[in-house]
Amino acid sequence: MYKCYNYFLFADINDNPPKNIAPVMIEISENIQINAKIASFTAIDEDAGDNGKIIYSITKQNWADEQEGDLFRIQNEKDLYVNGYLHSHKSNGNGRQSPEEYNILLEAKNVNVNPPKTSSAKITISTYLKLIN
Repeated sequence: MYKCYNYFLFADINDNPPKNIAPVMIEISENIQINAKIASFTAIDEDAGDNGKIIYSITKQNWADEQEGDLFRIQNEKDLYVNGYLHSHKSNGNGRQSPEEYNILLEAKNVNVNPPKTSSAKITISTYLKLIN
């Protein structure tokens, strides 16, 4: 009697984009220090191995005064940092102050996969006034 063994090697292909990027709303004090870490992003990728590894990048930053430059940056592949001074609260017309909002478009993409699968999410960063006595 002969024994026959079959060995199968299954390789995962990059067929799933990252999804469920979080967080999408961030609240920070308007007097936060430059270079402060304000968030770490996570997403889900159902692929295995390198096909499931994700890095993040900012593809667009949008706010009222675009002359300020990039106020936020990604570091360590997933961490969001403050890169510049944030604006104070703005008047909403009735004598009260409303929070300043900054919007960035965040892209999540696979690492070392050609072509990478990507997805994007709009991230809103709101400032609040922290009173110091």
